[in-house]
Amino acid sequence: MARQGGGMIVAMASTNAFQVEENLSHYNTSKGGVAAFVRSAALDLSRYGIRINAVAPGVVLTHLSAWITADPDRAANYLKQIPLRRFAEIIDVANSVLFLMAHKKIPTYLTDEQCQVMMEIPTDLSDRDLARYYTLTSEELELVNRRRRPANRFGFAVQLALLHFPGRPFAEYRNQKQVPRPILTSIAQQINLPVSAFAEYGNRPGTLYDHIDEICKECGYRRCGWREYLAAARFLLPHALESDRAVPLIEQALEFFRKEQILPPTLVQTEKLVWIVLRLAEDHLYNVLTSRLTQEHKTRLDALLQNETRLGGHTRLAWLRAVPGEPSPKSIHKIVERLLFIRELDLPPVPTTLHQNRVLHVI
Repeated sequence: MARQGGGMIVAMASTNAFQVEENLSHYNTSKGGVAAFVRSAALDLSRYGIRINAVAPGVVLTHLSAWITADPDRAANYLKQIPLRRFAEIIDVANSVLFLMAHKKIPTYLTDEQCQVMMEIPTDLSDRDLARYYTLTSEELELVNRRRRPANRFGFAVQLALLHFPGRPFAEYRNQKQVPRPILTSIAQQINLPVSAFAEYGNRPGTLYDHIDEICKECGYRRCGWREYLAAARFLLPHALESDRAVPLIEQALEFFRKEQILPPTLVQTEKLVWIVLRLAEDHLYNVLTSRLTQEHKTRLDALLQNETRLGGHTRLAWLRAVPGEPSPKSIHKIVERLLFIRELDLPPVPTTLHQNRVLHVI
């Protein structure tokens, strides 16, 4: 593979590599080994243009998982841990492998301007918003006062305040000229220090990260790992089932991370999360739409894609989509003809469980 200039490898792991179960120590260990191997191999093989990933499914419906699905209580317990509330099928795993093997680039949803807006510290907050977002609690003030140097007290307070809103660590804003003056003034009044004390904060880069680590430990913030990604996906999925607009979903994801006290991933990683959730929502949509189709329905729908001589070589689907023309009795006749044809397909009604916005987008 290295001689060919690169390639792709997909290994088969399991969620048991990260969330173990009792009486399965041999399986948990082996799948954990696969996950560790993939991480290590990704570093070693990247220089040769070889990309290696792993699929880590949960319960997949096969004869080997029958002992889980046969017990309703056991099955219900497993389903609580699955975002889509259904067990995976072999085709789901196959699609995941195909995705990892594909060269398709994940789309960029945000423009440079939108990225800047989402990353910047707001400068036009009202007094009410300043009080709402940047008032430190008594517990937080106690943590601030543990620092000896004024600059570190001020900087620690700023770190806490920026995690309140917009929700990103101060280290990510180091390229900005300064934290907006109204925010610094509000914080200075709370900790009884002059605004000028903040200028010396962070001369040693390690201080910024040491303070974030302490804030995570003392205030309940946590870094974004796979469990946090999963929680965010569960939160976003119902919204993605209502609309396929990516930018609002990215905004909702960032708000979720902020409210749940999760240090957010980069915007690129957030875009990837939203892309995955939209794919899940799309798969769910088509699965529900096609679940009531009989084989006869599918045969009729397949026939819509066949070129027909009497339609000038066009498909019946293209004929259905064609605009009849200017309003006239002849145009109305063409519309009625199409409506009658659709009725003759005798397709099942669209399930009421699907959001109308999503269905209209498909149509």
